[in-house]
Amino acid sequence: MAAGDTNIIITAVDRTQAGVASAERGLNSLKTSFSGLQSTIATITGLGAVALFTTWAKDAVGAAAALDDLADATGSSVESLSKLANISKVSGASFETIDAAIKKLAVGMAGVDEESSRAGKALAAIGVASKDPAQALTEIALKFAQYEDGANKAALAVAIFGKAGANLLPVLKDIAENVDIAGTVTTQQAKAAEDLEKSYRRLGVQSTTFKNILLSDVVPALTATITSFNLARAAGLGFLGFGADDRQLRAGRHRRGGKEGGRRG
Repeated sequence: MAAGDTNIIITAVDRTQAGVASAERGLNSLKTSFSGLQSTIATITGLGAVALFTTWAKDAVGAAAALDDLADATGSSVESLSKLANISKVSGASFETIDAAIKKLAVGMAGVDEESSRAGKALAAIGVASKDPAQALTEIALKFAQYEDGANKAALAVAIFGKAGANLLPVLKDIAENVDIAGTVTTQQAKAAEDLEKSYRRLGVQSTTFKNILLSDVVPALTATITSFNLARAAGLGFLGFGADDRQLRAGRHRRGGKEGGRRG
């Protein structure tokens, strides 16, 4: 083989090896970048998961605490209310409408006036005997499911729920169709959620008290310190002289005034 041919082959091999090394470096750089990207994505995903869990937990606690409040207001059990809340989620019905119906029913079951007395008689006529307003609402929905739609059913709904009774018929239908759905919040859980919310609010009050302490104690002292520092700077004492007494400050201002007078002279 000629010497020229040998040089060409060696040069080609060198270039090939350099290309391979360059490709390897590029691949390693890509791996490093991808690894960093994975780490960044994992961090973002982790932060997003924490935020999502925090929001979910806050919503769950708030919903359970609301059931506890409604139980206190109506005398219903949290379990019965939780069942209706879950039915509303599945059916798409507004729980606010169910909430209003339960409160109206609670008044009707108490029989404190003529309208509520009519409601009590209507409930007795269709065989609803539960003393739990939320449970009674479920029983009413099941009873109504046995009746044909029409003016008589609407009139019965008005007798039980008042003027808004006819508008509740679709909601009662949803309850009857999803009656197999169980409640998922117990009385103990709702009470714990209510206690937690009260603790949050109490913490907020204590935080406000701490802020007021800062305003009344710390802020005036800090203002005095900053004022003293500014006076020290004006007297030419510098940062370390900001704690000087009035005589030092006056002397400093006098010296500074003398120097400025000398320069003008």
